[in-house]
Amino acid sequence: MKQIRTLFLLAACMLSLQAFCQETFTVGDLKYTIISSSSKVVSVSAMSTSISGSVIIPESVTYEGISYRVGVIADEGFSACNGMTSIAIPNSITTIGIHAFYSCSGLTSISIPNSVVTIGGQAFNYCRGLTTIIIPNSVTNIGNSAFYGCI
Repeated sequence: MKQIRTLFLLAACMLSLQAFCQETFTVGDLKYTIISSSSKVVSVSAMSTSISGSVIIPESVTYEGISYRVGVIADEGFSACNGMTSIAIPNSITTIGIHAFYSCSGLTSISIPNSVVTIGGQAFNYCRGLTTIIIPNSVTNIGNSAFYGCI
């Protein structure tokens, strides 16, 4: 009886771990995390803080023969990418995560598409080079201190 209970607990733990593990894959300098297998949505982030120049986020990406919509810029997704000078955000993005562009000092301007509804807290903190940002009316939620430390 004790062995059956132990096996049952082990199986339950494995199932709960699987629910918390999100599959990730990379394409070029960008990392994608599957956040919804059923609706085929991924979040995007930089592979490393050494990413530089102009970054283009695609609207969709294919992994193992399945096309995923790039719907979220991950929390801390491009944080401290100081060499990044610009980023093209596609109309598929609905959420810009917490600390998404934290301390991206090389970023000078950004245009947020009409698809974005939420800008996470401290998303653009200390983006000291940021001089122009266009925020559309579609954005209904801007987190605390989203632009703190911007000049």
